[in-house]
Amino acid sequence: MRRQLILNIRMLLSLLVAMFCTCVVANAQSTSCPLKPDQLANAPELFGVHLGMTPPEVKTLLPLVQFGRPDPFGVMKTSFNPHFDSRVDKTAFPDVRTISLEFLDGKLVTLWIGYEATFKWPKLDQFVANFSKSLSVPADWPVKRNGRELSCDGFSLFASIIGGGPGIRITDDTRIRESLPTINYLLEHGAAIILMSHLGRPKDGQPDPKYSMKVTADHLAASDVQRRLVAGIVQQVGQHRAIVTVGEGWHVATDGDGGG
Repeated sequence: MRRQLILNIRMLLSLLVAMFCTCVVANAQSTSCPLKPDQLANAPELFGVHLGMTPPEVKTLLPLVQFGRPDPFGVMKTSFNPHFDSRVDKTAFPDVRTISLEFLDGKLVTLWIGYEATFKWPKLDQFVANFSKSLSVPADWPVKRNGRELSCDGFSLFASIIGGGPGIRITDDTRIRESLPTINYLLEHGAAIILMSHLGRPKDGQPDPKYSMKVTADHLAASDVQRRLVAGIVQQVGQHRAIVTVGEGWHVATDGDGGG
C-alpha cells in the first residue's frame, strides 16, 4: 500500500506540472468520441508521430529533433521548427511551422503542430472537417475558448488558428484520470489538498481570463470524485478541501517580463 501510494503521489506531481499546464478539459464521465489514442488513424498530416511514442521512436521520424533531460517529475519538452530551420527539407513538411512535443516518463503525451496560413486547410472549419476525416474521428468538435475541441477516451483534440495559420494539439489525459484515486485517498484520510499550477504566460504579467485554471477545476468536478460536489474551484468535503489555484508562477512583480 505504501509503495502504491508513493507511486500515486508521483503521478499526482506529474499531473500538476504537466497536465494542469496544458489544461486539458475532457469529460471523464461521457465523451463525444469513444476512440482511444491507439485507435486514431495514421493521418499523413501528423508525419507518423502519435501519442505514446518514445524519444528514440520520434527521432526516427524527426531526425533533427533535439532532446534534453527530463525534469525531476519526468517531464521533457522540445520543439522542431521545419519552417525556420534551413536544414529541413521543406517538401517533407509542407506548410509546417512548428512541431512541439511533450513527454512524461519517456512517453509522448502532447503533440502540437502549427501550420502556416498557406496550409491546404487554412480556415478553422475546413481544418476541423478534414482533420476529422484524416484521423477517423467525429467531425463535430464543440467550440472551446478560441478554437474547437473534441474529447475522446483518454485524449483530446484541440484545433485553433494561431499566427494566421491552423494548429492541432493532441493530448493524453490519462494522467488526470489516474491521479483521481490519489486525490480521493488523501481526502478520505483527512488531508487538505492544494493543487497548484499555472497555465501559459500572461502578457506583461497581467491577469488574463484565458489562462485561468478554472477549466482544470471543472475537469476535476466532472470526474465525480466520490460523487462530491465542486463549487467554483473549491471542492468542500466535510471539513476538508481540495483547492485548485487559479494561476501560480507568473506575476509582474517578480519579473519584469512576467516570468516568475
